[in-house]
Amino acid sequence: MHRPHHRPWSTAGLVGLIGVLVLALAPVATAQVTHVDDKKRDGVRILGQGTTGPSSAGDIRRVRVDHRPRTITVKVVPYRTERDNGVAAIYDVWVDTTGAGFPEYDIRWNLETDRVYVYRAGRFTVVEQLCSQPLGRFDFRTARLRVPRSCLGRPARLRVSVQASDNDATVRSDWAPGFHRYGRWTRRG
Repeated sequence: MHRPHHRPWSTAGLVGLIGVLVLALAPVATAQVTHVDDKKRDGVRILGQGTTGPSSAGDIRRVRVDHRPRTITVKVVPYRTERDNGVAAIYDVWVDTTGAGFPEYDIRWNLETDRVYVYRAGRFTVVEQLCSQPLGRFDFRTARLRVPRSCLGRPARLRVSVQASDNDATVRSDWAPGFHRYGRWTRRG
């Protein structure tokens, strides 16, 4: 007796199965996220005539860096007290992309504006403005600064040092993780 040739899979079925497996195993475009936790009440405010004291406004609790394929988001969470909500008037997010020890960029936000500005930086000083974006989100509990990666030269990795200050930009109240120190590297997701 002659049995017809039995094929359990057709060519179209195999191609479809391979396509489903490729899509299921393909890497998803996600972000790499890093956190920096900062000590409470380690910020210092200049009280006048060379005296210093602890600062509550602008005392940074946590910094979260979210490095996505198209955007970079930095979320700054302050410590809050009964006297104030803890939010600083100005945040400078100093961004290092090369590992040279000094930032190449400064992402700056001022409480009195609705925009985030990106500057080229050198040795923790601003050199020139590169671009500006509408403020991502601010709710007196957190400041969320979001900028396109293109404003920062599309870095493959970055690390940040966040500086919080009062209305007088020359008076610094807190740095996270510390004065001119950076958190861990965050690679593009």
